[in-house]
Amino acid sequence: MPVSILDECVSAIHHLSAAAWFGALVYRAFFLDPKARRFFDDGAKYERFSLELAHGMRFVVMVALATCGLTGFFLIGSKWNSSDAWVIAILGKTGLWIVACALFAYISWVFWPRRVFAVRSEWPRVHRQGLILTVTMIAIAASGFLLGQTARALREMG
Repeated sequence: MPVSILDECVSAIHHLSAAAWFGALVYRAFFLDPKARRFFDDGAKYERFSLELAHGMRFVVMVALATCGLTGFFLIGSKWNSSDAWVIAILGKTGLWIVACALFAYISWVFWPRRVFAVRSEWPRVHRQGLILTVTMIAIAASGFLLGQTARALREMG
């Protein structure tokens, strides 16, 4: 099947939105937050800094997830392959996207409000939970990449 310019553009948008989301998660969890904790000797200053970093990001992440999902839906239609293995890989990728959206909703509307109103004695637990949630989101994104590449390889083989 010939590849169209539209397919390639949508594919690029799909990959860039997923890569931006993945990269932001990795950078924040493993580079920015640890350095910020060391830099701010007062936990309250770190918490204010962290809140300031997160301010307005909910919309950005929602746009990235929606872009990834909508472009993925388009790509499924434009690159449809009826092999069972391909369909299973795509269903897995779709399921991961749904789980990522649900987990992001939990983080946005349950976890962050709890973090904002946590008292000093709760900060260690909240930070651990935040790291677990972030690593989970990273694993979901990485699994989505792997399933996408698996689906691509399966489509090209069959």
